[in-house]
Amino acid sequence: MGRRKAQVGKITYYDRTERLIAAGHEMRSVMADLVEDIADDARPDAPKSPGAGHAGGRHAADLIQGEVIAVPEGWEGRVGWTRPAYYLLMHEKGWKFKPTARPFLRPAVERRRDVR
Repeated sequence: MGRRKAQVGKITYYDRTERLIAAGHEMRSVMADLVEDIADDARPDAPKSPGAGHAGGRHAADLIQGEVIAVPEGWEGRVGWTRPAYYLLMHEKGWKFKPTARPFLRPAVERRRDVR
């Protein structure tokens, strides 16, 4: 019994096909799941200061949300918060009255980067 030679087939890469896949609704669904997972992961670590002047009496963590928008390359996922919870940025990055940052969104993104 003789040995068979391995045959290597030709592989053609089509850039247009990649763009069609990236722009497809399945990819939007994947992105939507990812941004919602990041938002869910960030909420427990976010500041939870209810009351006057803070997110209209709601916990700021409840106002963290994700969205997916169409861009020329396909889809872009964004995670953030609504205007009443503006002060979350101060906690995320620090500010002059409390220069030590308490990031909650960046660690959530890093944790999800390793998951998928």
